[in-house]
Amino acid sequence: MDFSGGNAGFGGDVDFSSGNAGGDFGGGDAGYSAGNSGYDNGGDYGAGDYGAGDDSYNDRPKFEPREGDWDCPDCGKSNFANRTECFKCQAQRPEGMGAPAKPRREPRDDDWTCPSCDQSNFGNRTECFKCQAERPEGMGAPARPRMEPREGDWNCPSCDQSNFGSRVECFKCNAARPEGMGLPPREDRPDRFYNWASSRNRYEFNANNVDENNMGARDAELEKELFETDAAEQQTTLDFSRYENIPIRVERADGMDLKPVKTFLEADLHPVMKENVTLAKYANPTPVQQYSVPIITKGKDLMACAQTGSGKTAAFLIPTLSALFNKPELAQPRPQPYEARTFMAEPLVLILAPTRELCSQIFDDCRRWSYRSHLRPCAVYGGASSVTQLRQLERGCDILAAAPGRLMDFIERRKVSLKRVKYLILDEADRMLDMGFESIIRAIVEKRGLPTDRQTLMFSATFPRSIRKLARDFLRPDYLFLKVGRVGGTTNSITQKVMYVDEEEKREALRTLLNSQPPSRTLIFVETKRSADSLDQYLYDRSFPSTSIHGDRTQMEREDALLAFKSGQCPILVATAVAARGIDIRNVMHVINYDMPNDMDEYIHRIGRTARVGKSGLATSFYNDRSELLAPEVTKLLKENNQEIPDFLEQYVTENTVWEEDLDEEDVPAPSYAGQEWIPQERMIPGGPGSFAGAAGDNGGAADGAFNEGGYGGGAPPRRDGDWDCASCRAVNFARRTDCYKCHAEREGGDSGSNNYGYDQSASNGDASNMTAAWDSSQAPSWQAESSEPAAASGGWGGATETAEPAAASGGWGGAAETAQPAAASGGWGGAAETAQPAAASGGWGGAAEPAQPAQPAPEAAQPAAAAGGWGAPAAEPAQPAAAAGGWGAPAAEPAQPAAASGGWGAPAAAAPAPAAPAAAAPAPAPVAPAPVAPAPAAPVVEADSWGAAPSASSGSWAGAGW
Repeated sequence: MDFSGGNAGFGGDVDFSSGNAGGDFGGGDAGYSAGNSGYDNGGDYGAGDYGAGDDSYNDRPKFEPREGDWDCPDCGKSNFANRTECFKCQAQRPEGMGAPAKPRREPRDDDWTCPSCDQSNFGNRTECFKCQAERPEGMGAPARPRMEPREGDWNCPSCDQSNFGSRVECFKCNAARPEGMGLPPREDRPDRFYNWASSRNRYEFNANNVDENNMGARDAELEKELFETDAAEQQTTLDFSRYENIPIRVERADGMDLKPVKTFLEADLHPVMKENVTLAKYANPTPVQQYSVPIITKGKDLMACAQTGSGKTAAFLIPTLSALFNKPELAQPRPQPYEARTFMAEPLVLILAPTRELCSQIFDDCRRWSYRSHLRPCAVYGGASSVTQLRQLERGCDILAAAPGRLMDFIERRKVSLKRVKYLILDEADRMLDMGFESIIRAIVEKRGLPTDRQTLMFSATFPRSIRKLARDFLRPDYLFLKVGRVGGTTNSITQKVMYVDEEEKREALRTLLNSQPPSRTLIFVETKRSADSLDQYLYDRSFPSTSIHGDRTQMEREDALLAFKSGQCPILVATAVAARGIDIRNVMHVINYDMPNDMDEYIHRIGRTARVGKSGLATSFYNDRSELLAPEVTKLLKENNQEIPDFLEQYVTENTVWEEDLDEEDVPAPSYAGQEWIPQERMIPGGPGSFAGAAGDNGGAADGAFNEGGYGGGAPPRRDGDWDCASCRAVNFARRTDCYKCHAEREGGDSGSNNYGYDQSASNGDASNMTAAWDSSQAPSWQAESSEPAAASGGWGGATETAEPAAASGGWGGAAETAQPAAASGGWGGAAETAQPAAASGGWGGAAEPAQPAQPAPEAAQPAAAAGGWGAPAAEPAQPAAAAGGWGAPAAEPAQPAAASGGWGAPAAAAPAPAAPAAAAPAPAPVAPAPVAPAPAAPVVEADSWGAAPSASSGSWAGAGW
């Protein structure tokens, strides 16, 4: 078809109105209104009615001018009445045409006219809005008086900005509120002002203040906090010689030149990381660190199994963070203040842990090892304030320690992105890949944008064969497997004792056991949450300084309990499995299995809370007929570590020393739950019907409460059009699903025309029986509940009467109370009698007390018995108590030599316990108080079986002051 009518191109004789060249649009053989090449078999749109060969627009109705419109005298164009010039030729509107000018606004009082451009401005403006000229003196409205500060308002010391009294940080520069300023927290909202573990101080890098290594300047105060340079630690000697004979194997490393590092100085680490290692007082690397550092530095994926307390956290943090110190270009730029609310954090290192306490502990380690670097650590976990955690993420995040539930929540809310992750680390990896966690871990790794070129590291003290098989799904084919010692084994630094105790006699046996030991941090494990509260109350009623931690306590109570345990305020902690994994607390000298666990892995992790990093410790287990299923494996473990085997376990002794974990995992199938689809929980109104907070108290846990009947807003969600029931399992599925979310059975009758990838749909929570793919805290430890309401404990924190002052822990860590008001009562925590005076520790933990009145454990008038030396025993009123002979750092008084108790730690048991001379701190059955320096009016009598009084020792006991 030629548009030029015979001549080539558009530059020839062009005729669009006629011709046979097929180039005319008005009427030709090839035209669009008639011809053989047209559309719709005629070449016309609408059978020739569209224009009919005439493109004239003159037939359109002309616009009727409105009142006031005027015609330009130059070009004849019509213009709107309010125009002062023609829109086409810009000719001025003639006089008398158009709409009359609007009357000018009368200026208000204080309005002022700009002397530069003659523009009128509002009275409150300090500069002209048109030319930005400054307002002349004497014009405009007077300045408003500045708001008088309200009670509690405080000025930021950094930027001098005034802040409301309720704020804990400056709203402008985010500087923390100084001590003593602001308002105290509201009683009804203590969580808004609580110092969460995830909000602790971390190093804030300043690019304008760096050294020759491009690292930040030192911060003396933060350095003291992170590395505890002023901590007067009293601990057993670190005996690294015990690691020399541990067998170490690196599997799948054929042909690799893998040399272990013997010292941190010779390792391929950044100079600042080596300085941090020196500040942490790490002399030599442990076996798992010797091999992990070179493996991670070479870029290999790693699965590592080493005993509890062997330094696995430092083994994966030191090499990964050191490798990123010299690569600031990989990190996400810090957000500007105006970008905070829309900022999405993109960490370089992602560390996943199964419990909230372990997340906060890893976060503390990240703060330590990232000191002086540009890397900024953060922690996200359930139970704590999500707003506080989001504010920290909005300031930048390069290292993220996270619990899976809260992390997935932030990913779905587009607050966290995983596209920059270089290192994915699973701590306690066997638990992370167990039922209840595997589906959400798989969703995070495979369906949330995690890069495929990442480096994956897995660490744990136990690795069952089936879990090792499952872990291959998340590792590269050339990964390495590091075995330090036996897989799932423990260390012989732990002295293991097994006692036969009937179920109804456990409490009295525990009381006797605690009395037979010198004061020390003691961790007591029970099986259920109710048992933890009950046993804690039992101990507190008998003046033991105890607290408890379990899944039904609020996160504030859990963090407070750990802080009290670490500081020595409550050196006895009753815990469930929530504290069994990964928790590293210095100087835990005694672990007691009040209830034996259900499997051997749990036993290994429990007793591993003591004897950390080369230290020694004691683990005692109460055994009875309910623990028979665990007896063969416990006996084999005792024999493997050269521990004493009691008579009632002799029948289980065997010559078979092969453990199941030592076998290869090739012939073991992956767990049946592997590959199940993760079902996201419905987002509910916090505290409303069916929410986690509202359901936890009635349904036993936050995870269960969300799916029980009545837990979904008071009933099942409404059934929508198209939803279908699975013919196999009767589960209700969304209309767009082509297979059942629960059993993956194909939908009968074909698909619904929607492509569903399975991980972006919400659960249908109509029936709790349909939620096997969701988390169930009744089948897994309670840490899976990201938000939980505590059970109403009869002895909670702060349960003191109004007239009572907080009880001071007599004989506590670091010194005794002077004249603090009340002593512990027989009732709840802090519920002391109004007239009670504190007990002075006669042989406490670090110092003597001032003269004080004897403690009254009950409101009755009876005076308590004085103990020869214990947790809260009163001394004679005018007497200065002698220092504990076997205590924690206090030297024994010269006149008094403690009597060695029979059966003590490291001391052979005597045939019969002879009454010993009165001693200051050693438990002895003598009913005589320590010799006073000044004559006492009356020496209290030692009450039998009281706290501080020694039980009747037997040849099988191991009490003693020679600890």
